[in-house]
Amino acid sequence: MSTSTATAKAKQPAWIKPNNERPPPVVQLLNSMTRTKTPLVPRAGKQLTWYNCGPTVYDVSHMGHARLYVTIDVLRRVLEDYFKYDILFIILRARQNYLFDQLKGRVDQLTTNLIVQVNTAFAIFASSKLGKLDASLADEAGAFAAWEAFAKKASVASNVPGAADEPKFPMYLSAANAAYHAIRAAEAALKAGQTDKAAADQLLDGARDVLTPWLDAEHGSEVTQPEIFRNLAAHWEGEFMKDMAALNVRPCDVLTRVSEYVPEIVAYVERIIANGYGYEADGSVYFDTRAFDGHDGHHYAKLEPWSAGSTALIEEGEGSLGAKLGGKRNNADFALWKKSKPGEPAWDSPWGRGRPGWHIECSVMASEVLGSNMDIHSGGIDLAFPHHDNELAQSEAYHKCAQWVNYFLHPGHLHIEGQKMSKSLKNFVSIQEALQKYTARQLRFYFLLQQWDGPLDFKESGMEAVRSAEKTFGNFFSNVSAYVEEWRAVALESDGTHLYKASEQELMNLLLEKQMAVHNALADSIDTPTVIRELLELVNRANVYVAGSSRPYVPVLEKIARYIVSIFK
Repeated sequence: MSTSTATAKAKQPAWIKPNNERPPPVVQLLNSMTRTKTPLVPRAGKQLTWYNCGPTVYDVSHMGHARLYVTIDVLRRVLEDYFKYDILFIILRARQNYLFDQLKGRVDQLTTNLIVQVNTAFAIFASSKLGKLDASLADEAGAFAAWEAFAKKASVASNVPGAADEPKFPMYLSAANAAYHAIRAAEAALKAGQTDKAAADQLLDGARDVLTPWLDAEHGSEVTQPEIFRNLAAHWEGEFMKDMAALNVRPCDVLTRVSEYVPEIVAYVERIIANGYGYEADGSVYFDTRAFDGHDGHHYAKLEPWSAGSTALIEEGEGSLGAKLGGKRNNADFALWKKSKPGEPAWDSPWGRGRPGWHIECSVMASEVLGSNMDIHSGGIDLAFPHHDNELAQSEAYHKCAQWVNYFLHPGHLHIEGQKMSKSLKNFVSIQEALQKYTARQLRFYFLLQQWDGPLDFKESGMEAVRSAEKTFGNFFSNVSAYVEEWRAVALESDGTHLYKASEQELMNLLLEKQMAVHNALADSIDTPTVIRELLELVNRANVYVAGSSRPYVPVLEKIARYIVSIFK
């Protein structure tokens, strides 16, 4: 046989297909639609559409906002930067403040008449909010004289019968007490001849919380210009954006505002009515939950079916501008469009002058951008019912679909030193106040140390763990940076022996193990506490290696540092 013939007949040996002994897990997310961890299955390739409820921008952003939006930012970055999904991320974005600002702008000096006005507002506030708890405050005429004794007694809430049953008691007490002392200080200033604008502003600012509802009752119906509401929202939206930038929250791809979508909202409501799931009553339009639930494959209150009969939650869900409007067929029905009262924002519609219901806003804007189905919807857990459940119902009624959202993500509540974060109780810390005390990185690190879907108790003592971890990582990066500089100067030199020995191999194997552990944790509903623990252990073991080596093998240390940076990026 010739050599050429043998060569022609030669074949490659059979290739042995490798077997992945430790296949990577699929990405799972805790999905509020099932209350379990479910595999993330995009509708199209690796593309994800994501809608996040934005804040109601009428006041300063607080730590509750920080926890929510930094958490969502972490989830988004992990899915987008680590798992390499292509994400389209959109986010949604008043009269009493306007009236107060108008009053403050008009007043240029402290006068007896101004003090009388504030005193009147104080008396009405104290009597209406606290009079039912103490007879001495029941009569407006005697409320101011009785306040000092009441405030002393109320410094211990248990001294006031019924206070424990009034969740807003601390807020009412604080507001009235601040106004009382502002009035007393103004009386003293007037007596001393201090009547300039600064003295007047001090009175108004101190009594703001009792003045705004009084001004609203007296003059609210005079406010009809829509631009007043737009300007107020625009101001606080700008402040919110500044806070998010300060926290290093990645900007959204599309920002939507309710005031820009009113025509679309009207058309959306019209179609819901045409589809048989809405009805008009006295200028308002309601969603018919009874016609929807259990018909044509629809289900009402998918997220929290056990809350569907909660009158308190249903009434709260109608929004701060809404009174208890009449004409509803069923208790669970909610407003798609509300007839406006004097002093409320209003737009023309087929049902008369009115404004959008709270829940319809998100449905319309998300549908306009993302269509009849989206991959992910996220927002605060306190919005699950009724807001998010009502969103789902009206959207599925509009699109005639069985499932508008595939994955619902709800970050947990924030507590401050063991107490629930509550704007109404005013026990909140603004983002700007927090950033004066901590860095944005420290706040983010604090959130990373807790599982995103569980409650988080923000405590000063908890910052000790953050500072410790921050110091550990910081020192490691600084040391590795110094080692790299030294290594580069002598990298091409050799004494004839290699440096990649058993201890270096062990450290490299540890890195590979930690990379797998981190990947598994991120795939397991983005378990950041486990990720941080694994990375800290990796750094600590690397430090032990350095301490025991006369000449550390720097490429391994640099690889570890680069990997950790890539995770935190």
